[in-house]
Amino acid sequence: MLTAGFLTSLEIPTPATELTNTSRATWAVLRPSNPESPATALGTRRIANPVTILIAAERLPELLTVHPDVMLNPPISAPSARAARTWTRESAIVELLRGRLSIVGPTTASDLGAALAITETDATAALLTLESEGAVLRVFPERTSKVDDELLRGYFDDLRISGHPFDKKNAADYSPLTAEQYKTVLYDFKTKFKSSAMAQVADMYLWPMCMGGYHRSNRAYKALVEAGKLIDCRLEGKQLAELGVKYSCFENVNVTP
Repeated sequence: MLTAGFLTSLEIPTPATELTNTSRATWAVLRPSNPESPATALGTRRIANPVTILIAAERLPELLTVHPDVMLNPPISAPSARAARTWTRESAIVELLRGRLSIVGPTTASDLGAALAITETDATAALLTLESEGAVLRVFPERTSKVDDELLRGYFDDLRISGHPFDKKNAADYSPLTAEQYKTVLYDFKTKFKSSAMAQVADMYLWPMCMGGYHRSNRAYKALVEAGKLIDCRLEGKQLAELGVKYSCFENVNVTP
């Protein structure tokens, strides 16, 4: 519970008396920050307003910052060490969603907001903060065909469930994430049309990076290197091997200086 922070009433099929009777958690009834309808969507399910969650005692300071009018049943207090910290509403939402992302499957800002009874805008802002910290990653592949897009989506889902499918011995050189880490880090997957600004900017980087795998003197590649725009420019030694650009299809070719 401490890691997850909170669970929705729909995620707890059995009574939580072992937690509530020992003041380790409590039921919290939340009024949505900006309700747009009598019910709030949560994935393919719907939860009625107000929203009821089971919250860990240690996460009460964050929750009370976001929802100062929350009703607790039973009424409990956070441990003194946790209660001493002061939160802003924005930072409290970030920490609550950080925990939430550690247990949910592929999700959206809308679903995360609904679970905590906050707006999608609030949830999106928190996710952008988490993304800037490297805590979550959104994947936006360029749309190709329905079949290929579904294969990519399936690969994304498999990474979150089972981890990477590569040979463990060969992959060890790159310090890959564990299946549990993938589940937390991989947050969102959406395809983008070729016409989108994001896809076009990505192409402006990707093409010279690919060319650089063959020809280090490629003008566009050199410009990116000289401007320090590639991760390889900021890494050294073992870091380069683990975190640098992986030119997997260039390993057995002669690279022209």
